[in-house]
Amino acid sequence: MALESNVLDKATISFPWSLTLGQLRLLTDHVAETVKGSIHYDLSYAIRAGYETGVVGFRREDNIDFDGKVTLPNPPYLFDRFNFIYKHKDPAKIYGMQFQAKPGKPNSNYNTDVVQLWQDVRTAIENFFDDNPETNRHD
Repeated sequence: MALESNVLDKATISFPWSLTLGQLRLLTDHVAETVKGSIHYDLSYAIRAGYETGVVGFRREDNIDFDGKVTLPNPPYLFDRFNFIYKHKDPAKIYGMQFQAKPGKPNSNYNTDVVQLWQDVRTAIENFFDDNPETNRHD
């Protein structure tokens, strides 16, 4: 499989609409079943609020970490890490995912099986949205 010139485009999967955290679970279940692998992810959002130096009700985001890993337990025994894409103003909505590609890294340095995993995940995600238009509601 020849790699395109822009690996970041291949590594980034934008959702057609945002998903809630509950809908994200449905998506990851679907992707894991489709690619015959597993998905492990951590969603960590730490925030501090309180009183500090005369200011009541301050709010500070200490840490937002939405990352995970897709693993194929059978040949070719692959895994790759990813981050979910979100907006700081509303981290409860997920807008996509990005695998660990580095800008400027030569295309020849990417394992073609890993790039195929990205494509398989992309296809599973596209199929999920095609089959679940009701997820475009956040009641």
